[in-house]
Amino acid sequence: MSAGSQLQLHGVSESFDAAFFCPLGDFEELLRIKDLLGQGFHLLKSILLPIISLSINARHTASLIYTGCLLELVRRIMKIKWLGHASFLVKSDGRSLYIDPYAGEYTEKADLILVSHDHGDHCALGKISEIVKPETVILTSLNAAEKVRGVGVEVMPLEPGKMKEHKGFKVQGVEAYNTHRFRSPGTPFHPRGTQVGFVVGVEGKRLYHAGDTDLLESMKELGSVDVAMIPVGGTYTMDLPEAAEAVLSIRPKMVLPMHRREVKAEDLKKLVEKSDAKLVVLKEGEELEL
Repeated sequence: MSAGSQLQLHGVSESFDAAFFCPLGDFEELLRIKDLLGQGFHLLKSILLPIISLSINARHTASLIYTGCLLELVRRIMKIKWLGHASFLVKSDGRSLYIDPYAGEYTEKADLILVSHDHGDHCALGKISEIVKPETVILTSLNAAEKVRGVGVEVMPLEPGKMKEHKGFKVQGVEAYNTHRFRSPGTPFHPRGTQVGFVVGVEGKRLYHAGDTDLLESMKELGSVDVAMIPVGGTYTMDLPEAAEAVLSIRPKMVLPMHRREVKAEDLKKLVEKSDAKLVVLKEGEELEL
């Protein structure tokens, strides 16, 4: 089947072939972009169709405009990569946000770094040093602020209930601590006040990173959450049944299990059947497009 016929079958256009819509000849990429952009794709097409009918030169110009617009729209698609453990990379509109740098490979510089607490598996100074640039800002708990100041960039403590903004990322601090997991009698692994969870607002979406925490009553007050990054490994954080309770309390649209240890994160799906949340179990280094 010709590319032009394929386009007609997919409802992209009844009169234009892939030579217009794919000036670079990548038809499959066009279909992927069309799915990602949804109605935005058709809006862009409706603006350019009248121009195309004028002349061959106008058609060529519109094709270039169209390609440029697609590239810009694709650049703005938000992506979340699970680097491993509790470490994530969020990319949006050419900006990069890292959360709890520790696991995985780090090849991109950071605009913003969020560090929930000072434990080495959430705050690896070697990894942080690799990704900072002069204008990078680090938001972290009061307890971890002194530890990360040595990397030589601006460090801003963030407490639960407070909010800060940098490069279009609006970050709210939320509670994260252990209620019944103890290092020794009376001493939790993560005492209240030593770490902070994060709700990140960007591109109209809200992302929640819980940090190392047990199930907390305050989770019911997070508001709308598009993506929740929830620990499930037990021992130091919520286990699977508690994580399921958290999902039912938070009611996110999507759940990314983290801090898994030896747990089969897929088992969380059975425990949240009453929730509308979509469970996505990423592999280390795998990226998700929102």
